[in-house]
Amino acid sequence: MTKTANTTTLPELYIEKFQELTKWRKRSATDKRSIHELRRCLKDLYACFDLVTFITHQRSASQNYYHSFKKLFQSAGMIREAQVNKSAFEEQAVSGPDAKDYLRFLKAQKQEGKKRFKKALKHFDVREAQRAEKKISTVLKGMNEKLLFENCAAYIQAQAGKIDQLLKLDNRSVVLHNIRKRIKSAGIVVRMMHKAQPRKDHEALLRSIRQTEKYIGQWHDKRVLHNSLKQFIKKKCGEDGSVKLGLLKKHLKKEEEPLRQQLKKRSGETMLFLRSFFGSAQNV
Repeated sequence: MTKTANTTTLPELYIEKFQELTKWRKRSATDKRSIHELRRCLKDLYACFDLVTFITHQRSASQNYYHSFKKLFQSAGMIREAQVNKSAFEEQAVSGPDAKDYLRFLKAQKQEGKKRFKKALKHFDVREAQRAEKKISTVLKGMNEKLLFENCAAYIQAQAGKIDQLLKLDNRSVVLHNIRKRIKSAGIVVRMMHKAQPRKDHEALLRSIRQTEKYIGQWHDKRVLHNSLKQFIKKKCGEDGSVKLGLLKKHLKKEEEPLRQQLKKRSGETMLFLRSFFGSAQNV
């Protein structure tokens, strides 16, 4: 594949992501949109690290590369979780003293997240991050575009194979979270391939991935709110506390079950789509 005036190579896309993170770090905003954008950028970078680990066969490489970003990602996740839970809880229109206490609980969680986030920014190891960027760039730039795309296709096929294995297991949250991570990583690499070499036949595949990610997001938000309420009730009210919040927790649990089924069904369809699409040499 040759680069045209309207496309960007995969190595350039990776460097763009790294530069985006560097610019964001200087801004250090913690509003809902900024935190979401930061975590999305970090997930894109992690997918690149995981891809390079797959290419180089160095199993610990992605963890080593991601080490400098991990605390930033985790603390931003704490803020993001409090923000999402607040929005989701307010949609339930629960009132009363316990509801106010729970919102204060989320506010405290958000403030703790901001505190950890500022600390993570302060101690962010720029040199380590730059070394990781250099290593990744070296690997990506060391291949011609055709070979790199072939490796991307093999990586996506490997993710699809792991999703297939996970789909044969039960519906426990840990299994669904793992499916979620695999689809997210595969989707990021597909999007990067599409941006580097835009193709019409990528669009149906990307629609399938987006639809699956929508179900995953709905399930994940309910699961996270359920767990947060469970933690709050146990900590603040005792096991038999807050009737209203307890009923909401049970309601979320009930709503979550059909979403688990839909998530697995959609994940299976996307897995087959990925396998069939990237199993053909002409689609690489």
